[in-house]
Amino acid sequence: MQVTGTLKSLALSIDKELLSITTESSVVVRNLTTNTSIPLNLRHLPTSFGCTAFHPQRRTVLIAACGSQLVVFDSAKPNTPLKIVSLGATVVDLTFLPNGKGCLAVATEHGDSYIVDVEKEKLLVC
Repeated sequence: MQVTGTLKSLALSIDKELLSITTESSVVVRNLTTNTSIPLNLRHLPTSFGCTAFHPQRRTVLIAACGSQLVVFDSAKPNTPLKIVSLGATVVDLTFLPNGKGCLAVATEHGDSYIVDVEKEKLLVC
């Protein structure tokens, strides 16, 4: 699969069947088993996408950093984001914590790090 634009991020689902391919202006989820692609609907969102990560327990749920927002998508229902969590600073990296509770460790462009509970849309630690 060829992408248009600069490649920003790749993420693999826990079952290794879904691959997220992110450029600054698009996020596509590629099903490696069926060899199909699902573009996520990014309308009404800023166009600067960065890193992505799949949820460790819900294999179709993908978190994408979009400027200072964390955008939660379900690739099985790609037409609209499930939720958007605003942080106030541009996110440069993110990863799910190994506790399995849907919490993210997030790094910002200013060097700050946060623990975010995406399910509750709540900042836990600064």
